Amino acid sequence: MDDSIKHPINFLSEMKPRDTHVNETYYVHLIPHTHDDVGWIKTIDQYFSGTGQASQHAAVRLIIDNVVDELLKDPKRKFTYVEMKYFTMWYNRQPKKLQEDVKMLVKEGRLEFANGGWSATDEATPNYEDMVNNMVKGHEFLKREFGVVPRTGWMIDSFGHSAGNARLFADFGFDIQFFARFDRQDKAQRVEHQAMDFLWRPQSKHFGKQKQIMTTVWRDHYCWIPGFQVNDEDNFETDKSLESFNADERMVKFINYVHE
Repeated sequence: MDDSIKHPINFLSEMKPRDTHVNETYYVHLIPHTHDDVGWIKTIDQYFSGTGQASQHAAVRLIIDNVVDELLKDPKRKFTYVEMKYFTMWYNRQPKKLQEDVKMLVKEGRLEFANGGWSATDEATPNYEDMVNNMVKGHEFLKREFGVVPRTGWMIDSFGHSAGNARLFADFGFDIQFFARFDRQDKAQRVEHQAMDFLWRPQSKHFGKQKQIMTTVWRDHYCWIPGFQVNDEDNFETDKSLESFNADERMVKFINYVHE
């Protein structure tokens, strides 16, 4: 390994842009989740079944198959699912035994649901009633089958975010909402002032703080950390007997990203 690569522990005290202490502990939460558009450049059925590959490589049925299989293999694994249209299509096609296994995963908190609408809510053009009906349809299924109601708003790919939606999510009982897309000038200012987390209080003289909701927006959209894609050329290699071993170097880059 190149001697210029610092050991991650020693590197902590030299991190920029902000100083830290060597013995400071950080908890980094990586959240495996779905982003399965309920219709985009293929039909809903094509997305679910995996047909229409010439348009896009996507097969939601296989995504859920693999997620549930991996969750059942290892009790340490967790996953967050979002779009109830696809999940109900998959769930209703499963044998009773697998449905019971899924209920066990939900009860143990290893399979969680965010948003829980029939689709991930769009916000720019739907009217108030459609947004409510979309959420109610998905939540009714989750309450009926699993006895759960989502507590997290998850609109990671909506094009625009309305105050009406923030108010609705507060009314739905969500503790927090997350999204990724917003005005680039607003984003630049929030990044500069470390203001990506805030209380959204829809303006109304009637409600005051009653409809406020904790809101978080992401700097780097909703995908993998830059440079750490699953199919990147330089994934983590932890076997020190290989010349391609790079775990120390990669960890330094990861920690640096967390600090930034």
